[in-house]
Amino acid sequence: MFQPNPNQFKLEELMPPDVIKRRGANAAYIINPLVMVTLQQLRNKFGPIIVNSPSKGMTQRSLRTLQFFINQEQPKGGNYRERALELYASSDSMHKYGGAMDLTFQHYTPQAVRAYIQQNPNEFPFIHFLETDISWFHFDVRNQPDLTVWSPTRGVVTVIKQKPIEWNKLVRHL
Repeated sequence: MFQPNPNQFKLEELMPPDVIKRRGANAAYIINPLVMVTLQQLRNKFGPIIVNSPSKGMTQRSLRTLQFFINQEQPKGGNYRERALELYASSDSMHKYGGAMDLTFQHYTPQAVRAYIQQNPNEFPFIHFLETDISWFHFDVRNQPDLTVWSPTRGVVTVIKQKPIEWNKLVRHL
């Protein structure tokens, strides 16, 4: 399995504190290896990246746990735990399954990175979903053939053809 490069990524940057507490030094096993490869590609291309930053209160930009939904619902009062459980159970977010990341780049805007990837989709072969019209960079590695660009306000903005991944060249005996 592809492990985070300790010189590039700290566990606290990748995982929520509650998962690190439960799983320890191996907590990153939950993250899809294609996400890890893509994170390294993005960092190599665009420089320093911020995923989670506990000191800034950002702890659920990678894996989303039930705690994310509790934190969202608690300010609304009432039976927030029940609402959080229902939202978590019904969520199909790739964050929940270790297949997505929300990032901030130190030297590039999210718009510039999205534009580059849309113009060069085959350079990042595992990114199959980008979210736009947001102030951060969201990608995921969902199992689909092309790159979908989606907006929370406009829905699907575009679908960009990508060269199919030649898995038989990456994995023997397929």
